[in-house]
Amino acid sequence: MNRSHATVVHEVSPYLSPYHPETRLSPEDSVAQPFHEWHVDGWHPED
Repeated sequence: MNRSHATVVHEVSPYLSPYHPETRLSPEDSVAQPFHEWHVDGWHPED
């Protein structure tokens, strides 16, 4: 069986809802925000 992503989303959408629908204004509201950053002195990923 090869179902498309859109088909699966459509089939499960009745069972899904935002956690706080009254405060969620856009999909960006559900994106995690970093709470910690770690840096190594002298390391440059572009090198």
